Amino acid sequence: MVYAEGGNRLSTRNVPTPKSDQARFCLTDGEVLTLAGWAIEVERHYSEKAGQPRPMDIEWAKDGLDGELYLVQARPRR
Repeated sequence: MVYAEGGNRLSTRNVPTPKSDQARFCLTDGEVLTLAGWAIEVERHYSEKAGQPRPMDIEWAKDGLDGELYLVQARPRR
């Protein structure tokens, strides 16, 4: 799924993905470790604020243009 271009009413479009791309990992080991570190930091921060352990549900994205990782949302798990 990618952002649609051309000013149509759809914001995204689905594009076919070759089987070879489907079979490979999309994150490097370093990126996985970065995300894990961020998750620990976020959970530590909100646990300290709550005064008790606070497991978090964290959403992230990898930008298709700049290749950077972003945390896009964090909320307490229920």
